[in-house]
Amino acid sequence: MMKKLLVIMSILAFGVYANETITIAATKYPHAQILEEIKPDLAKQGYDLKIIEYSNYKDPGIVTERGAPKAQSPNDVVYKGKIDANFFQHQPYLDAFNKGKKKPLVPIAKVLFAPLGIYANKDTQRKFIDSKNINDLSNPVIGIPSDPTNNARALKFLDAAGVIVLKMSKKPATVKDIISNPHEAKIVAIDPSVLPKLLKEDKIDLAVINAGFALKNGLSLEHDAVILEKQNDVYSNIVAVRPDEVDEPKIKALAKAINSPQVRDYIEKEYQGALIPSF
Repeated sequence: MMKKLLVIMSILAFGVYANETITIAATKYPHAQILEEIKPDLAKQGYDLKIIEYSNYKDPGIVTERGAPKAQSPNDVVYKGKIDANFFQHQPYLDAFNKGKKKPLVPIAKVLFAPLGIYANKDTQRKFIDSKNINDLSNPVIGIPSDPTNNARALKFLDAAGVIVLKMSKKPATVKDIISNPHEAKIVAIDPSVLPKLLKEDKIDLAVINAGFALKNGLSLEHDAVILEKQNDVYSNIVAVRPDEVDEPKIKALAKAINSPQVRDYIEKEYQGALIPSF
């Protein structure tokens, strides 16, 4: 009887003192890496941060922990209440997901700007790599992300870099908006997760790759990107949650932790200026 009483008391004590869990879906590079840095801070406040890693922000995620939802995107699992938050996207991408939703997800923190980069095939584009001069391009096949928001972003980047010229428009750009193509580039929309692989296999000459997939595939933003996108706060990566969760203590704690001086220092030191804090 005494043993049973001690077991019950232990269970009750554990229930009283156990930390509350915050679940967050994130792509590994660099988002899950950054989240690892705030685990100790949140633990001191009574929260266990459980990170669900996704291999790809577009397609259903591959998760690393049992019991996590599998065949749904990082936005789907938050919207459906299966996960508390996510960290993988910029505001335009979230806006596209939210379209038509009754309770759209909302950002609670801007964290970092992860630039797109133009990466080149070392065999077919050696002259361009060495000179970094757009005029050294000749009839390149360029792979860009296929998802609409990053497709438009990549086209604007190519326009800013002088590869193409887009017509002025308030709507997201598409290939139909190209009014000048002086280097006779062939632009192909491709699943962003496979762009690095196709570039390595010599199937494309150039690729516009986001920072996460570049880092995942061993590409250095500083050394391998021929041209990097200039900082634009619109594309800062954010932490998103359901609107009815914004004022929850654990969500406020998450927002504060991810925008801490510690995280700023980590981003600046770990990524050497390739990724830029947005706070």
